[in-house]
Amino acid sequence: MKKLRILPLAASVIVMVGMTSCDVEPEEKDTSKIPLSELTWSEVGKIYGNNSDATEIFKKDKWKDFEGKKVRWKGKVSEIETTFGTLSMSVVMGSSNTVSFGGMSYSSNDISFSSPEVLVILKKSEKEKGLKYKVGDRIEFEGILDDWSDLQSHVEISNGIIIE
Repeated sequence: MKKLRILPLAASVIVMVGMTSCDVEPEEKDTSKIPLSELTWSEVGKIYGNNSDATEIFKKDKWKDFEGKKVRWKGKVSEIETTFGTLSMSVVMGSSNTVSFGGMSYSSNDISFSSPEVLVILKKSEKEKGLKYKVGDRIEFEGILDDWSDLQSHVEISNGIIIE
């Protein structure tokens, strides 16, 4: 009797593991026919950027207006990573000269700090181009607004290509 109870549980675990491994690799699309939106980082950054004071519920509701749009923006490379063969770049869209700690802020023209606001997941065909970049390099990229993460404080762009 105990063996019969374990069998459905084991099958469920195998199915869940199989589904998870399929979802890890991002779906690549032919984005050439998607029109380029005139949406700027300035517009999106007001809501999802480092200096945004928008609530999570507002961000969630507003994302419907942005999701799936193709954008072309410029920023500064903050990090380059490979996960499961897919190259992604963390990009700082605008630097700040203000640092805040515990409700107090300090500003100086001598500092320039900002955490990444955009994660660009590049198409596999862009990997070689992407590996040429270093932290601090300016980059122009294009891709589809895919998601946003309040926990990691970034907008995610899928099917990214590098504009040279």
